[in-house]
Amino acid sequence: MLVEYTTEMLSQKKAYNRKPSLTLRPNGIFYFSKSAINKMEAKQYVDHLLFTQNDKTKEWYVSIDNQKGLMIRAYNNSNGASYITSSTLRKYILLSLSDSIKEVKPSDVFYFDMETLPEYFEKYGGRKFFKIRLRNGI
Repeated sequence: MLVEYTTEMLSQKKAYNRKPSLTLRPNGIFYFSKSAINKMEAKQYVDHLLFTQNDKTKEWYVSIDNQKGLMIRAYNNSNGASYITSSTLRKYILLSLSDSIKEVKPSDVFYFDMETLPEYFEKYGGRKFFKIRLRNGI
Protein backbone atom coordinates (compact mmCIF):
# COMPACT_ATOMS: atom_id res chain seq x y z
CA MET A 1 0.00 0.00 0.00
CA LEU A 2 1.26 3.50 -0.85
CA VAL A 3 0.92 6.40 1.55
CA GLU A 4 0.19 9.72 -0.13
CA TYR A 5 1.68 12.86 1.40
CA THR A 6 -0.81 15.39 0.08
CA THR A 7 -0.59 19.16 0.54
CA GLU A 8 -3.49 18.94 2.99
CA MET A 9 -1.71 16.31 5.07
CA LEU A 10 1.55 18.26 5.05
CA SER A 11 0.05 21.61 6.02
CA GLN A 12 1.68 23.15 9.09
CA LYS A 13 -1.56 23.36 11.03
CA LYS A 14 -2.35 19.66 10.57
CA ALA A 15 1.23 18.60 11.30
CA TYR A 16 1.27 20.45 14.63
CA ASN A 17 -2.13 19.21 15.75
CA ARG A 18 -1.67 15.51 15.01
CA LYS A 19 -0.15 14.25 18.22
CA PRO A 20 1.14 15.73 21.45
CA SER A 21 4.81 16.57 21.09
CA LEU A 22 7.51 18.98 22.13
CA THR A 23 10.58 20.38 20.45
CA LEU A 24 13.73 21.17 22.41
CA ARG A 25 15.74 23.97 20.82
CA PRO A 26 19.48 24.67 21.30
CA ASN A 27 18.75 27.84 23.32
CA GLY A 28 16.76 25.95 25.97
CA ILE A 29 13.31 26.75 24.63
CA PHE A 30 10.83 23.86 24.85
CA TYR A 31 8.02 24.28 22.32
CA PHE A 32 4.85 22.31 23.11
CA SER A 33 2.36 21.47 20.36
CA LYS A 34 -1.17 22.74 20.83
CA SER A 35 -2.35 19.14 21.23
CA ALA A 36 0.16 18.60 24.08
CA ILE A 37 -1.08 21.67 25.94
CA ASN A 38 -4.70 20.61 25.37
CA LYS A 39 -4.02 17.04 26.51
CA MET A 40 -2.49 18.31 29.77
CA GLU A 41 -5.38 20.78 30.14
CA ALA A 42 -2.81 23.51 30.71
CA LYS A 43 -3.36 27.24 30.35
CA GLN A 44 -0.81 29.70 28.99
CA TYR A 45 0.39 32.36 31.46
CA VAL A 46 -1.49 30.58 34.27
CA ASP A 47 -0.08 27.08 34.66
CA HIS A 48 3.50 25.96 35.20
CA LEU A 49 5.06 22.77 33.82
CA LEU A 50 7.36 20.56 35.84
CA PHE A 51 9.68 17.98 34.28
CA THR A 52 10.41 14.93 36.40
CA GLN A 53 12.52 11.85 35.85
CA ASN A 54 11.97 8.37 37.25
CA ASP A 55 15.33 7.58 38.86
CA LYS A 56 14.90 3.82 38.26
CA THR A 57 13.65 3.72 34.67
CA LYS A 58 15.23 7.05 33.60
CA GLU A 59 11.95 7.97 31.86
CA TRP A 60 10.95 11.63 31.67
CA TYR A 61 7.52 13.06 32.49
CA VAL A 62 5.89 16.47 32.30
CA SER A 63 3.08 17.58 34.60
CA ILE A 64 1.37 20.71 35.80
CA ASP A 65 2.83 22.00 39.07
CA ASN A 66 2.11 25.65 39.74
CA GLN A 67 4.40 25.69 42.79
CA LYS A 68 7.61 24.25 41.29
CA GLY A 69 7.25 24.37 37.49
CA LEU A 70 8.15 26.82 34.73
CA MET A 71 5.45 29.18 33.45
CA ILE A 72 3.86 28.30 30.11
CA ARG A 73 4.09 31.15 27.63
CA ALA A 74 2.30 31.66 24.33
CA TYR A 75 4.27 31.36 21.11
CA ASN A 76 2.89 33.85 18.63
CA ASN A 77 2.10 31.67 15.62
CA SER A 78 -0.85 30.13 13.84
CA ASN A 79 -0.54 26.63 15.31
CA GLY A 80 -1.16 27.62 18.94
CA ALA A 81 2.11 26.28 20.32
CA SER A 82 3.32 27.22 23.79
CA TYR A 83 6.76 27.24 25.35
CA ILE A 84 8.85 27.25 28.50
CA THR A 85 12.52 28.19 28.73
CA SER A 86 15.42 26.59 30.62
CA SER A 87 18.86 25.87 29.21
CA THR A 88 19.73 24.08 32.47
CA LEU A 89 16.78 21.71 32.09
CA ARG A 90 17.86 21.05 28.48
CA LYS A 91 21.32 20.08 29.75
CA TYR A 92 19.90 17.65 32.36
CA ILE A 93 17.56 15.97 29.87
CA LEU A 94 20.27 15.53 27.23
CA LEU A 95 22.77 14.19 29.77
CA SER A 96 20.24 11.59 30.90
CA LEU A 97 19.69 10.52 27.29
CA SER A 98 23.38 10.03 26.54
CA ASP A 99 22.79 6.34 25.71
CA SER A 100 20.35 7.35 22.94
CA ILE A 101 22.26 10.37 21.69
CA LYS A 102 25.73 9.83 20.26
CA GLU A 103 26.93 13.43 20.06
CA VAL A 104 25.24 16.71 20.88
CA LYS A 105 26.17 19.76 18.85
CA PRO A 106 25.18 23.23 20.09
CA SER A 107 22.85 23.60 17.09
CA ASP A 108 20.97 20.29 17.56
CA VAL A 109 17.19 20.27 17.89
CA PHE A 110 15.46 17.35 19.62
CA TYR A 111 11.90 16.14 19.14
CA PHE A 112 9.86 14.31 21.76
CA ASP A 113 6.50 12.57 21.57
CA MET A 114 4.20 12.84 24.55
CA GLU A 115 2.01 9.94 25.65
CA THR A 116 -1.70 10.65 25.36
CA LEU A 117 -2.65 8.77 28.53
CA PRO A 118 -1.27 10.12 31.80
CA GLU A 119 0.31 8.05 34.54
CA TYR A 120 -0.36 8.56 38.23
CA PHE A 121 2.03 7.97 41.11
CA GLU A 122 0.66 7.36 44.63
CA LYS A 123 3.13 9.73 46.23
CA TYR A 124 1.83 12.64 44.13
CA GLY A 125 -1.90 12.19 44.62
CA GLY A 126 -4.11 12.76 41.61
CA ARG A 127 -1.64 14.74 39.53
CA LYS A 128 -1.27 13.64 35.90
CA PHE A 129 2.20 12.80 34.57
CA PHE A 130 2.64 12.57 30.81
CA LYS A 131 5.61 10.50 29.64
CA ILE A 132 7.80 12.00 26.94
CA ARG A 133 10.05 9.98 24.63
CA LEU A 134 12.87 11.12 22.40
CA ARG A 135 11.80 10.75 18.77
CA ASN A 136 15.15 11.43 17.09
CA GLY A 137 18.21 9.76 18.57
CA ILE A 138 21.15 11.38 16.83
